[in-house]
Amino acid sequence: MALSKIQAESMNLADTYAFSGTTSFSGNLSSSAGQSMIPEFISNLFLAGNSATSASLTSCFTSTYSVYRLIGVIGGDHSDEAGIYFTLLSGNSATTIDSNWYGAGRHGDDSSAEGAVQINANNVFIINPRQASTVFGIVDMHLYMQPSGTTISGNMALHDQGGDRGFYIFNAKNSSSTVPTGFKISSSESGNMSASNLSVYGMRIRQNATSKMTGSYS
Repeated sequence: MALSKIQAESMNLADTYAFSGTTSFSGNLSSSAGQSMIPEFISNLFLAGNSATSASLTSCFTSTYSVYRLIGVIGGDHSDEAGIYFTLLSGNSATTIDSNWYGAGRHGDDSSAEGAVQINANNVFIINPRQASTVFGIVDMHLYMQPSGTTISGNMALHDQGGDRGFYIFNAKNSSSTVPTGFKISSSESGNMSASNLSVYGMRIRQNATSKMTGSYS
């Protein structure tokens, strides 16, 4: 019986993408490190408004050769316009990695105000330069971790004290050999922060051994 064009193309497609040897995958391929080939929810940071000057999330980064996505909202200082700082943490405590930072950001708003932001004098990265009090900005950022450093890129909505709204795009690298295990957000001002809520998702992009995953490959 002659094959239809659709059947023939389906067979060719199957041949093209067929696995060889003992390779076998069933469903989603999960790694023992807590990340998989698709983004997995790992943890969440929540800070109620006007309750603290900073918030930390520890033990949410577990391995190198991984990409982590942080997405959610971050509030500024509860009583004033503020910049929002982002600091990497190491170990199981809130020990900051506060050296070997490089990076910059660029922002603009609807009043045609533009500006560049460099690494803060305290050697932490600024992920929002002008956040109004009792207001939050939406942030979406990625961290790529490898043994010799962590690269950060992202963007954030900007809403300053004068009512101007816009965007902020940033990129940075921390070249410390210390592997980050968490992060801290804080305000450039002395008052408590407005409400913040960040979720962390992870994805491994390199599998070093079969013991790192469920399933098998050859």
